[in-house]
Amino acid sequence: MSGSPTSPRSARLVGAGVAVLLIGGAFALYQPAMRIGLLSDDYALLMWARQLELAPRDWGQIRPLPIIAWWLLARITTVSGTPAALHALNIGLHGLNATLVFVLARRFLAAPWGPAGAAALFLTMPIAVEPVAWGSGVFDLTLTTFTLLLAIIATSRRDLRTIEYALGLALTVAMMGAKETGVIAGPLVVLLYWARWGRLSRGVLTLGGLQLLLAGSYTLARELTDRLDHRLVPRPDASGIGRLLSGVLRAFFLPLHRRVVEAHPVMAMMVTLVLVAVIVAWVFRWRQIPNGRRLAVLASVGTLLCVAPAIRLFGITPDLQGTRYVYLAGAWWSIALASALLDGWTSGSRRTAAATITICTVVGAAIATRVHLQPWTAARVARDKVLLQLISLPPSCRQASADGVPDNVSGAYVFRNGLNEALATLGRSYEWVEANRADDACRMTAVY
Repeated sequence: MSGSPTSPRSARLVGAGVAVLLIGGAFALYQPAMRIGLLSDDYALLMWARQLELAPRDWGQIRPLPIIAWWLLARITTVSGTPAALHALNIGLHGLNATLVFVLARRFLAAPWGPAGAAALFLTMPIAVEPVAWGSGVFDLTLTTFTLLLAIIATSRRDLRTIEYALGLALTVAMMGAKETGVIAGPLVVLLYWARWGRLSRGVLTLGGLQLLLAGSYTLARELTDRLDHRLVPRPDASGIGRLLSGVLRAFFLPLHRRVVEAHPVMAMMVTLVLVAVIVAWVFRWRQIPNGRRLAVLASVGTLLCVAPAIRLFGITPDLQGTRYVYLAGAWWSIALASALLDGWTSGSRRTAAATITICTVVGAAIATRVHLQPWTAARVARDKVLLQLISLPPSCRQASADGVPDNVSGAYVFRNGLNEALATLGRSYEWVEANRADDACRMTAVY
């Protein structure tokens, strides 16, 4: 009946309300990131975007869709306003991704508040700080947007229609156009369909096969044109597998910055113990949770799929560098954790206790996220001090040396790349030489 809680119109209104809340929540949580500006790779990427250079040889990657988005923002904003617009894009995408997690979670979770819990966990997870706060994280954010849209389509019905095939293939192309790791679309679709329905169909296997064919053709074309980054060709070895497993466990069971762990070691240990206890208890409650086992497989296998193409690059440090690699996997983890926290409770008191624990987890994650944002605001300060020192060198300097330019500040990238491009925006350019080859007036030791 029109106007009933289950009507399509009501569902659309609920979806719109959830989207407004989650996107607004993303901006409230990540408000400090709006003032960070450009860091590291951002300078070169924005330079290429302004020139609409979609496949720069100097970079080695081909990710045209985010570059086009940056080009559009650069066209409609002032030079001084573009960095804030780029951060707003990242934050908005994070809120949108949380909304898509909510939509997807409604298909897996039985608890009435389960989808909201999954979306809130995804929104506040501290491992999202690197891709959201760093402008160059736009690649992981857009990849996740397209992947979650694909997941929603793949789990929409038991028997996929022609329109789902077409959308699935289009989103596969979009995933690869956002980041090379989008080649995982085929096996991921098959895994998601099985997790939703508990079986496989000829239709989804056909779609997965077509997606694999697209991924193979894309990879072959990159190889034949000498544009394939061989670091993204998986080569499993003991070291890589060890980094993958330890990094994933570090990201999802101790998602705290080194500063927090060192300042509050007992609390950090409790976070890990509580998360482990929640997952172990979930396993013992699977009889009451029909989707529990399949969600566990989705969270574990799906995470490995998302990270596998970058196994030779992957690693997560104690200051949470590298967490952008597990941002997409955070969607499956958030849904599984929401199920572990909220699904299967049979009494009102237990449901109330589970909801309380979930709220505390979300609040704690939000606090940890704000703490993790502090190094990124400190990176902005370090960047400004270093650039001020460099442009203070005499205009006559053509050869200069710069010692101590920071790679990162507690995990927040400063000038791992992009120093020359940053100086170019200020009208300066140097040939970098060893200190003993530069004039005394053209030597700089960074103080930040």
